[in-house]
Amino acid sequence: VEGCSIERATAYGDLTTNEGTPRFEGPKRKRAVACEGEEVALADIGTALSTDTSFTKLEGGFDVAAGALNYQGNRAETLKGRATVSVSDGAMVMDHDLVLARVTSPYARLADLRADGEVRSARGFTQSSWRAQLTGKGVELASDAIQSLTDARKASEGTLISALLSKLEGGLGTAMRESTLRADITAKADSNALSVVVPEARVQSASGETVLALSRFSWSREGAQGAGQLSGNVLTGGADLPQISGRIDQSDNGALTARFSLAPYTAGGDRIAVPSFTVRGLSGGGYAFSGALNASGAIPGGAVQQFQAPISGRINPAGRVSLGFACQNVAFQRLSAY
Repeated sequence: VEGCSIERATAYGDLTTNEGTPRFEGPKRKRAVACEGEEVALADIGTALSTDTSFTKLEGGFDVAAGALNYQGNRAETLKGRATVSVSDGAMVMDHDLVLARVTSPYARLADLRADGEVRSARGFTQSSWRAQLTGKGVELASDAIQSLTDARKASEGTLISALLSKLEGGLGTAMRESTLRADITAKADSNALSVVVPEARVQSASGETVLALSRFSWSREGAQGAGQLSGNVLTGGADLPQISGRIDQSDNGALTARFSLAPYTAGGDRIAVPSFTVRGLSGGGYAFSGALNASGAIPGGAVQQFQAPISGRINPAGRVSLGFACQNVAFQRLSAY
């Protein structure tokens, strides 16, 4: 296959017939598989397949054991599980129960991630669908994300931001301990379109509180060069964690718009709220953002109460942030210096 390589592949087993029906049983082994950004150091697939005398039907199962998987920066130490397959008249049905262990991504880590679902293909494999329930254990933020929070807290010492980030760190540490993930997912593809739908996904703490929830999330694309369309709702919460609600939408031309709000988040006398915050993708690349900020608490050399200010700015394609493009009206109830 173009773009793919296998260092070593072997197949051992018994090929038998029963009243003219062929059957193969045995392991297939592959080493150092690389395919368009996907890498698997080793894969052992126990295979048991049978066909009919006309070779128009295929039935059987696979026991999968693979290690050191890597796909575009997302890694897993092992993959284990079983799948059963049935192929007939240009259609295929495959049920699977697969478990990835010690999964890491740029954003999060999981002790294990299970996918229990079904793949169906029809019309000579030109139409396919995948439905699965994903469940995960031991969900944690990635080390880089945790370090970024710590760095931001230290850099903002002496301000209300430091106290709020300290509370956030503690809340995340408690909520993510023995946390779980559950998501339902459906993907469909044909010769011209691809769509992925997540009706609901939740990360919950050990006590059952919802830390992160996605609902009515979908992504679709028509044509190989078409712009993707993304939409969905986001909600965060839990003990000592900020309550954020948001909506993401992407237009036909690929422009992204995200709207969020942050309910009042407090730590002692420090408080912050963002009643509205909107991010819009720009046609030339980058993003523009606008919103409103309400805050009270410590500032360098003093404190402020009921500070209110608009938020506006841009993020260029290189990630550089520019704040404000004109004079802005700000207000506060009281300002004190120590």
